[in-house]
Amino acid sequence: SEDKHMLELGELVISLQTRSLLSAPLQIHSLELHDASILVTSNDSGDSNWQLLPDKPSDETDARSDDVPLLVDEADFSNVRIRLSGPTLQEASEILIDRYTHGVNGERIADTLSGEVNGFALSFNSDLGPRQNIWRGEPVDIQLTGSLGEVTLTASALVDDLLDPQRPSANLQLYGPDAAYLLNVLKLPPVANGPLTISSDVSIGEDRV
Repeated sequence: SEDKHMLELGELVISLQTRSLLSAPLQIHSLELHDASILVTSNDSGDSNWQLLPDKPSDETDARSDDVPLLVDEADFSNVRIRLSGPTLQEASEILIDRYTHGVNGERIADTLSGEVNGFALSFNSDLGPRQNIWRGEPVDIQLTGSLGEVTLTASALVDDLLDPQRPSANLQLYGPDAAYLLNVLKLPPVANGPLTISSDVSIGEDRV
């Protein structure tokens, strides 16, 4: 790779609740990241350069964690470049985050993102809440809107338990010129073509999808 480092940071500022270092969840009041470059690569086996520890066998992985491992009240990223390379990509792919913000407004959590993927405009907005329900195991509703080039996404979901969903429901609307257009934007092999139109209502229960 022409990149020399996995990570280059211009500015990183973290403000956290020191008491949360002793007991989960770790609570970060604010997180700022500016002027950063991140390199993510993988080999033919799917191992990533960021995979520091081997995966746990499936029987050692808990089906549910009752504790949220990390809480972030506010985040602000700008000029963050993520370079992706690996055997599944036709060539290296680059994501530029011009600006990303995350914030809490009462019981709602809002995220906004603007940037580019391989030169194609990217935007994303989400709204999630109630916040307290996330770690109480109670219903949470999610609203998403986004676009990548000429591809647009609108989605909404109601999740009964965000940490251990059993009966989530969702509505998804995805439109674009065609599948080949999206694969080209993402620099993926042209394995599909045809219209890119998805309109779906999904409900997952104990005995149905």
